[in-house]
Amino acid sequence: MASHDLESWADRLYQTALVTLPDPTPEHIWQLARGQGRAGTAALLASALTGARPSAVPAPKSLDELLLSASAGLAIEPDGPRGGPGPMTPRSPEDVIEVWTESELTSVHAGWSLESWKPRVIDAARWLLGEIQPDNATNLPWAVHVFASLGVTDGLVEATMYAETLLHNCVVQGAGRPDGLSALILLDAARQLRLERTAK
Repeated sequence: MASHDLESWADRLYQTALVTLPDPTPEHIWQLARGQGRAGTAALLASALTGARPSAVPAPKSLDELLLSASAGLAIEPDGPRGGPGPMTPRSPEDVIEVWTESELTSVHAGWSLESWKPRVIDAARWLLGEIQPDNATNLPWAVHVFASLGVTDGLVEATMYAETLLHNCVVQGAGRPDGLSALILLDAARQLRLERTAK
């Protein structure tokens, strides 16, 4: 049952991405990535999706960039931290909530695929459920697969609702169509859910 539900979520995320990228071949994935304002982030996602290395890999400047690079196979996986409650990236008073939330969700998204980071990611995701509304982010569906998985495997209704909100937010601004970066995030989330299902 759980594996079937994970596959249903993967299909849903994948099909939503196809609205923006109907032919997700490696060539078209890279073409879409090059057209994004956040070219570095998009290139890391494209690399994870296609297995191809981008022409230039900027040095990671933050935890989310480091984990995203590692999840794409472009950086050595950093040693996983100890688990514990709270966010993965502490927020300072100067941090704008939308920017910080996006960085935190990106860290959760990328860390999910790194085995030594997964316990910490689960702790952070559970913390986010209780403390941060998903609509505080910037309408990008980072970590949607993490919350979908927690909803399926742990039976957390609030995690399912969180995933639903992240997915809704990324399409509502474009009248039912995710933007280019969101489409790449959804493709990567679907890929990770399918890998998780295969591992079970």
